[in-house]
Amino acid sequence: MPAPLLTQASNNDSNRSAGRSTSLPPIYDKETLHGLLGNLTRALAELNVDAATEPESEAGSSARQPSREQTMAALKQVEQPVKQCAKGQGGTAVILVKVAGKTGAVQSVSVDGVEGAVGLCIAREVYRAKFPTFSQPVFTVRYPLVL
Repeated sequence: MPAPLLTQASNNDSNRSAGRSTSLPPIYDKETLHGLLGNLTRALAELNVDAATEPESEAGSSARQPSREQTMAALKQVEQPVKQCAKGQGGTAVILVKVAGKTGAVQSVSVDGVEGAVGLCIAREVYRAKFPTFSQPVFTVRYPLVL
């Protein structure tokens, strides 16, 4: 069930007591809500997560792909070493990770937003991430990380 739209409170209760309906202005207009939904949809697509599909839960079967929680947990394992690679450099590293389904091992890493030795160090650390196995041949995730 979708969350109810938040509305601003009104101090004028006379319209309600007189039997007239009152329309309170929403905090977000339709265009803003549409934009927020679009941003959420794009973020889920970047994580390669199908919001309508639940991982399989039968004993002995693998999920089609890691859940968002499993993906975040795997990436959190390497977050501190990745930040140490930056050696105080600010900015955001956008990391594209491809993971093999049969093994859960990282197959490839590309790093945008940083260059040279820092980018190579980040890629080396991300290769150490361990994901659960899954049935899809390859899972790709784009992960922006503030350094």
